[in-house]
This record gives sequence, structure tokens and C-alpha cells, in this order.
Amino acid sequence: MSDRTTNGLKACISSLDNIVSPSAAASGDALAREQVTLLSKYLKFLVQRVDLTRDRTRFELALYCRQGRRVGEALAEADTPDGQLSALVAEGERLLASAPARTQELESSIARLRMTISRIVRRLGGTDTELRHTVDDAVRETTRGMIDLQRSWFAPQAWEADPESIPALEGLLAAIPSS
Repeated sequence: MSDRTTNGLKACISSLDNIVSPSAAASGDALAREQVTLLSKYLKFLVQRVDLTRDRTRFELALYCRQGRRVGEALAEADTPDGQLSALVAEGERLLASAPARTQELESSIARLRMTISRIVRRLGGTDTELRHTVDDAVRETTRGMIDLQRSWFAPQAWEADPESIPALEGLLAAIPSS
């Protein structure tokens, strides 16, 4: 059976635009009209991106694995390795290598990596050491990829003042970062 997600979303949009929106307008309820419009716009955006959501999640996990690996290397060089971080990076890389890994597994791995890296950054935050600066640099460097991903992902919403400066989403997703 083929995936009919896009068709289902389009049917929802049609219902909102052709049935719910006129009813909300006739009711005179400004908030209801506003919400129907927002729902319709978001669903239209989702129709444009639904086929790319798994690739986006894999790209995001690859970025956090790279960030975790670099933070882990900095900790190991300072003789303060973090076993939990190393294990989470290995798990994330295993999931990336596993074609059948479910999106939920990928997202869970992202969340655990993000929390662990955040814990390490907070722990080092009050220090003025070479280690803290090395970790900060690793986090900043890998965060650029996340910013590019977010800008590209939301490009259809036209938030950017200079849309020409946005990297092409398909190009980003085609080049999943390596650790």
C-alpha cells in the first residue's frame, strides 16, 4: 500500500479552506479565522516538506554526533572523558548506519546527545580553561550546520530578508555530515 500522507494533508487543507474557514468567517470570530488560516498555512508548508522529514532528522543526528565526537575528543585530551557522551555518539552513529532505524529512534538519540552536550557545556561554563574554550569552539562550529538546516527548512515561509543567502535544502540533506 502506498503512502497517502500528502493526499491526506491536502484533503485537510481543502476542508479547512473550503468548509471551516468560511464558517469561521461567518461566525465573526476573529480568533477562529486567524487559527484556521494558520493551520492551513502550516499544513501547506508540511506538504512541501513531508517527504524530507526523515532526511532532516538524519542530518540533525549526524550534526549532533559530530558535535558529540568533537566535545568527547576535547574531554579525552584533557583526561576527563565522558563515557555517557561516547556511548551516545556511538549509538547515534549506529542508528545513522541502520537503514531501518525509525524516526522516533533518531529523534530520541538527538535529544539524549543534546542533553548530554548541554550538561557538559554547563559544567564547564564557570571555568576559564583551555578545555572550556575548545568545547565552546566545537559546539559553535557544528551549530553553524544546524542554523543552515533550520534556515533552509523554513525557507518556504519567507522569513529571511535575503533568501538568496539560504543554502539549498536538498543540497544540505544530500551531504549528511560525517563525524
